[in-house]
Amino acid sequence: MLSLRLVTAAEPSAPILENIGGKGALDGSAVEYAALEGVAEANLRFGVSYEIAALQYCEDDSPPESIYRFFAFSIVERLATNQKFPAVE
Repeated sequence: MLSLRLVTAAEPSAPILENIGGKGALDGSAVEYAALEGVAEANLRFGVSYEIAALQYCEDDSPPESIYRFFAFSIVERLATNQKFPAVE
């Protein structure tokens, strides 16, 4: 699970990192790093300039943390290409 609050016209700063899933196997700093890398890669690929203002994850999710790079990339890709997000009920 990954929740991002993205901004486009902000002064770069460290994102607010929030664990919303108890104690588990994931390393928050590794999740943050992977998400930042995914956003940076998507920004380059799609010519956008998103920054992470806040990041929420569940520490008790399954590793590896590197999957969060793909999650973050995919979120920015959807925004940059005007794709819809599936509804969650």
